[in-house]
Amino acid sequence: APVREKRQELARDPERVRKIIQYGNTKARRVARETVNDVKEIMGLMRWELEEARTLRLEHEERA
Repeated sequence: APVREKRQELARDPERVRKIIQYGNTKARRVARETVNDVKEIMGLMRWELEEARTLRLEHEERA
């Protein structure tokens, strides 16, 4: 059975399994971040967040 053979192969190389999981995690985070940014842009939240950040930065600079 090919699946059983693949499982045995991976069981012998836990470091490879960790790297595969890490790669998948990194890729999933990137895709999720892009999706959230797309949704924020569609909802008009990106402009609001940029304006809010700019306002906070200016307030901080005025106090300094």
